[in-house]
Amino acid sequence: MVLFIIFCPIVAAILIMVGAPARKTALIASVLTFAAALYLLATFGDGEHGFQRVTSFTISPEWRLSFTTGIDGLSLIMVLLATIVTLAAIWFAGTIERYENAFYACLLFISGGAIGAFTSIDLFFFYAFHELALIPTFLLIGIWGSGNRVSAAWKITIYLAIGSFILLLGLILLYQSVPLGWRSFDIRALTVSRSTTSHLPAVACRLWNSRFAFPFSHMGAGSLRLCSSPGGNVACRSAKKNWTVRPFASGHSAAA
Repeated sequence: MVLFIIFCPIVAAILIMVGAPARKTALIASVLTFAAALYLLATFGDGEHGFQRVTSFTISPEWRLSFTTGIDGLSLIMVLLATIVTLAAIWFAGTIERYENAFYACLLFISGGAIGAFTSIDLFFFYAFHELALIPTFLLIGIWGSGNRVSAAWKITIYLAIGSFILLLGLILLYQSVPLGWRSFDIRALTVSRSTTSHLPAVACRLWNSRFAFPFSHMGAGSLRLCSSPGGNVACRSAKKNWTVRPFASGHSAAA
């Protein structure tokens, strides 16, 4: 079920890019994804500890790299919020005057990347899904924005790329800091190593505590600075243009 929630929007985006009806396909995918998230919420075991509904596929035994997904209480909430936002964004998008297929494909790729990052237990794929949303974000602002949208798109992309590079550096240093026999990209294995001080050096503990926090705080601060700057607040106006709904006289709704 977790794999379905991750790949349903991604597969739908690919189908839209090869010619499937854009809005209809996006709506169906978002509704199915939201329904699957509600099912996960209804069947989630409150008394169980750790990750639930874990699915794992080995990619590289030498690197101990595997495509592993699962949910805990926090990730379940984030997945549910992501599916709600996706459904709302598609439902209230209104009429897209140009490149309609690309618009809905970008929304679905961003949704799939966010959900994949929230549910990834392996740090390599956590980073990969996180990066999946970067290019569609650039396109949404650069193509469907207003005003000086190209400049705003480049600014926010640079902010996100810097934060992503620092995050990647932190992941590499964390992996290299763990003793050879304990090296893994699996969050569960790293958590066990972190709690066992004899297996995880102090420098790795500092990397664990700081290297993840800085990139996300940097990206958040960068986005805030972009939206508050005179030349960059087009990104915020673009978001309002595509996400804010106002009723027409006929009773229908479309993007403001």
